[in-house]
Amino acid sequence: MGTYVFQLIVIPLFLSLSGWLLLRSPLTQVSRALCGSGKADGFWPRTFLLILLFGPLLATLLFAPPLSSGDFWLDTRRILQWGLVGVLGQLLVMLRVVWLLVVTPQLQKGGVAKAEGGVR
Repeated sequence: MGTYVFQLIVIPLFLSLSGWLLLRSPLTQVSRALCGSGKADGFWPRTFLLILLFGPLLATLLFAPPLSSGDFWLDTRRILQWGLVGVLGQLLVMLRVVWLLVVTPQLQKGGVAKAEGGVR
C-alpha cells in the first residue's frame, strides 16, 4: 500500500515537472507580453506553475482507483493514464486563460473599430 501511495504522488508530479520544463519558455514569453514590467509580473508565472503542478495530481487523486490492485505495472499504467488526462486538462485550461487574455481584447478592439467606422 505504501508503494501505491508513493506512485500516486510521484508519477503525476513527474508529469507536471516535465510539462513545466517543456512549457516554461513559451509561458514566460506570454506572461511578459501580458504584464510587461509591472508589479503583476510574478503573478502569471506562478499561476501557470500552479496549474501545471496541480492538474495531473488532482486528476490522479480524484479518478485513480483508491486501492492497489497488487500488480505494480497495472497500477503504474492506471496512474499514468489519469495523470495524462490531467496534463490534457491543464493544457486546455491554460489555452483558455491565454485565449481570454490575448485574443479576446484584440477581437473587442476590432469589433469597436468596425462599429465606429460604420457610424461615420
